[in-house]
Amino acid sequence: MKAVILGTTGYTGMILLRLLADHPDVDEIIPVSSSRFGQPAASVDPGIGKAIEKKLGLCKGNLVTLEEAIAMKPDVVFAGLPHLESAKICQPFFGKSVVIDLSADFRIKDHKLFAQAYGQEPPCPEFLPQSVYGLCEVYGDQIRKADIIANPGCYPTCTNLHPAAGNPAGKGRAP
Repeated sequence: MKAVILGTTGYTGMILLRLLADHPDVDEIIPVSSSRFGQPAASVDPGIGKAIEKKLGLCKGNLVTLEEAIAMKPDVVFAGLPHLESAKICQPFFGKSVVIDLSADFRIKDHKLFAQAYGQEPPCPEFLPQSVYGLCEVYGDQIRKADIIANPGCYPTCTNLHPAAGNPAGKGRAP
């Protein structure tokens, strides 16, 4: 599987780089950076080790631009980008790759609630109906079929699964 990491040079991107380097189902990693493209991917995290080198063949070991990543036709895209920007940058991949967004851009489908939380309307509301809240303990079946997965944050995960929230069987509720 070919996996793109958007925002590779940020903290979330660096963690994704490490996780995907060891993932048995990921054959190619395509690390994207708008600020450091062309630089060696190993420069993002010198502790990543040699294990990742074989998975960076398509990009010749370097960070690439968004346009280059699109052309490589990835199977999955991990977006480690800021809230309110992620959805816009992910648009070229919609309908072509599975997108796992780690920002809040697809977590809240209610436009008013989203605006209350983030001070503006959702950045790409037209894609909200097809996104799935990525809490696998509750929405596992929907996630398996989804093209846009809104990865939940730690606080929503905790509150949705905690027994005190009325979820003794591990069944929660999404926003």
